[in-house]
Amino acid sequence: RTQSQRLALLSHAPAGWFLARTGPLVPPESVRAAYSVAQQFHALPDAAKHKVHQDESEHGRGWCPAGEEPAYEAGTVSVSESFDVNGDEPNQWPEDLPVLRATVQGLYSHLNEAAECLLLAFAECLHLKDRAAFSRCVTGEGRGLMRLMRYLPPSDSSSTEVAVGIAVLTRFNCCLCPNS
Repeated sequence: RTQSQRLALLSHAPAGWFLARTGPLVPPESVRAAYSVAQQFHALPDAAKHKVHQDESEHGRGWCPAGEEPAYEAGTVSVSESFDVNGDEPNQWPEDLPVLRATVQGLYSHLNEAAECLLLAFAECLHLKDRAAFSRCVTGEGRGLMRLMRYLPPSDSSSTEVAVGIAVLTRFNCCLCPNS
């Protein structure tokens, strides 16, 4: 739906009422596909993942192996590995897993649509005269980072000479989709 269609739907809600959605904002099949392709990426040999290492990207997009990112406590490294992408900025995509790009971009698009719906609902609930006030903050620039992460058991960490830990998670405009 377009922004004007979403605003028209919201304008029909009676004053003082709240809005409820009966279904998911993000299609479950899109989330399942992203989990599946993330597992496929993390299962690739390190040599294949190294081709899209973050050091090869001007914008820090790509693979970050376990043991390279600082952890929460001083003198420790993280036991997580990740594959980072960001909106429309230049991203690296592994040649060995071409489905990763379309799947992650599809989920990213669904998440952005959900965010816009929520922002419009917040504006409505706050009775803002300008219902699109928050939505104007959603641009192609500065969109959030998506991290396809996995935490390895400390014994699987590639670094045995330093203490390992869990990386601190300090993300703004964050949506976590844990999978255990």
